[in-house]
Amino acid sequence: PRHITMALIAESSDSSLEPEERAQHVVGLRRLRLGHLNLGSMEGLDPCNAATHIYLQHNRVREIEGLDFFHALQFLVLSHNRLEWVSGGAH
Repeated sequence: PRHITMALIAESSDSSLEPEERAQHVVGLRRLRLGHLNLGSMEGLDPCNAATHIYLQHNRVREIEGLDFFHALQFLVLSHNRLEWVSGGAH
């Protein structure tokens, strides 16, 4: 499985950005579209804690934890993963 990186998040949202613009762009994202990327976990999403919508469908995610870190999260898509355990997110 792949890992989430700033570059991967930036590429999935707008591949035309210059490397020096990516970090600022990623931190400000509200909708993260990370479906169909063969991801094994949610690790690496920390810079995106302002996201309101996270799409992680069709990956290989087994565990979800720390959802309470995403204080603005309203919508989370986890269909077609390999979920075994979910923790946090009671807001």
